[in-house]
Amino acid sequence: MASGDFCAPGEGVEMLLQVCGKQFPPCALTEEDLIQNPRFSKLLLSLSQHVDESGLSLTLAKEQAQAWSEVRHRKTAWLRYEILQRVIQELLVDYYVKAQDTNLTSEDKKFHETLEQRLLVTELTQLSGPGQETELPPLLGLERTDLLELMPPSQDFVWMKARLQLEVEEQLKRKCFTLLCYHDPSSDTDGDTLKAAKVWTLTEVLVREKQQCL
Repeated sequence: MASGDFCAPGEGVEMLLQVCGKQFPPCALTEEDLIQNPRFSKLLLSLSQHVDESGLSLTLAKEQAQAWSEVRHRKTAWLRYEILQRVIQELLVDYYVKAQDTNLTSEDKKFHETLEQRLLVTELTQLSGPGQETELPPLLGLERTDLLELMPPSQDFVWMKARLQLEVEEQLKRKCFTLLCYHDPSSDTDGDTLKAAKVWTLTEVLVREKQQCL
């Protein structure tokens, strides 16, 4: 197609109409508009090579995609941290309840006391450590080194950490099974292996159901 008949009726106009419809929807151009304004049409076609289908420049679209990727990454990391913190807090609450009704073993007591001590010292250390926007006086007059001295012995921490992983996994498994049985009550009588298989695909099922409701 020669440059002179760039906007003659036919394939050229149809192609440009498709481009405008995808990348420049606010323009709402007609075939007649393009034929009567060939230079403007040529400008739009040239401009379309530098923008994506949403109308953003390719550079800005790339930066936006990177920014959203970073947001999703940080959100995922934050959610993992929050979930872990809440599960640990639930474990401690369960421990307090059991301690009122039953005689716990010495290992159970040691595990929960070490966990609680570690959490408390870590939280206090974060409050008194760097990262504050303004200079604050030491919390209760305690320096960071004072708080670190209150940490449980390293061997107790290593032992507690190994057991904590198993406790957290078990707690999360119970939560997943509870959600599964709420969504699909018939799963209540299934064995753990079958429940685990259903939980593996539960996210996709929930996403599809959400999309159907939109």
